[in-house]
Amino acid sequence: MPNKHGWGHSLMSQVRQLAIDAEVGSLVMFHHDPDRSDAQLDEVQRENDSFFKGKSAPAKSYCAWEGCELRVTRQSTGPLIQNN
Repeated sequence: MPNKHGWGHSLMSQVRQLAIDAEVGSLVMFHHDPDRSDAQLDEVQRENDSFFKGKSAPAKSYCAWEGCELRVTRQSTGPLIQNN
């Protein structure tokens, strides 16, 4: 995948580490490169899952998609992502 670092974007590895450092419960990757295919985004998801599993982190990772809606509350009790 092309590297857009230096274009005002962070590296995915930096974002994943920030999520660990911030002890987030969920990480949603969005603002994807429109040239990325679904297969490439699936690979991003696998890399995220592998990273968090390797760190024994409780964070859940998602790749947002067109029409994705996030439900964010002070104490979320339902699903974070809804597909409408």
